[in-house]
Amino acid sequence: MFGFAVWSHLKDPKIIYCSYSSKEVHEKYFFSKKNRTVIQNRLAKKMMSLSSEFLSEEKPFLLYVGRYDPVKGPDRLIKIAQEFFKNKESYSLTIAGSGWEDAMIPQDLKGKVLLAGNVSNISELYQQAVVLLFTSLYRRVPQCIG
Repeated sequence: MFGFAVWSHLKDPKIIYCSYSSKEVHEKYFFSKKNRTVIQNRLAKKMMSLSSEFLSEEKPFLLYVGRYDPVKGPDRLIKIAQEFFKNKESYSLTIAGSGWEDAMIPQDLKGKVLLAGNVSNISELYQQAVVLLFTSLYRRVPQCIG
């Protein structure tokens, strides 16, 4: 990280962070403070905290983080989950993000999918998930470090 920090002072790149915690990590390693910004989820103020009983469950889960939007690949997410659960019945899928409704989840996945909404403790979910799913069709942001 220190090598990248030195590079950031020499090349002065534009750095876009996906969260304030990513920016804080870079600050600890003395990254350049020029040309950087944090792009935060527009709904971050409406975040909820998942119950500690959910986070302490032993059941392994896949994690998808993103609002419901066609560019985020929700149809691909559903297909991946359906295929995965054919052979791995002991797993579940947690979806963290806004816009998801129970009616969007196919009947064969009901009971295996938790719609968490916007959550404040997303880092805990990232740490406990056994698989992270990224289904976006393209990136809107040229570079995202985090």
